[in-house]
Formats: sequence, structure tokens, C-alpha cells
Amino acid sequence: MTPSPIDCRTAAERLWEYLDHELPDGPLEELEVHLRACAECTPHFAFAARLLRDIRGARSNDRQTEGIQSRVLGALRAEGFMAAHS
Repeated sequence: MTPSPIDCRTAAERLWEYLDHELPDGPLEELEVHLRACAECTPHFAFAARLLRDIRGARSNDRQTEGIQSRVLGALRAEGFMAAHS
């Protein structure tokens, strides 16, 4: 069965579910068909995939993350902001 065609708006609405591997088979197949044919959506999806990969990569480097977090929190405290505690 050939999936029904979807438009760019529908493709964009499915972006994060697609990148998180959370789309059911039918919508996934529709999106993949659209991406193979749409020259406008493909670069946006590629950019989002790279962004997500880079964010995940940055999170894996805890030492670097801790240093950045300490600098940001220190700068905020210097400006008078207080850390929220739950």
C-alpha cells in the first residue's frame, strides 16, 4: 500500500517524533516518502538531526558541562539572580 502524500507542514509537525524514533509505521513511511521527494524539508530535517546529535554529544562530556554550568551560574549570581530550589 502506498502511503498518502503529506505536505511540508505535516512533515514539520512530525520532525521531533521522527528524530526520537517515536513515529508509528504508517506516519513514518509517509514522512520518509515526503523527505525523499521534498528538496525544502530535507535540509531542515538534516539540520535538526545534527543539532540533536551535537546536543547529545555535549551532554556526554560531563566535565565540560559542569564547567559551563558553573560559569553560567556564577555569572547569574554576580548579576543578582538566585538559584531556584525545589
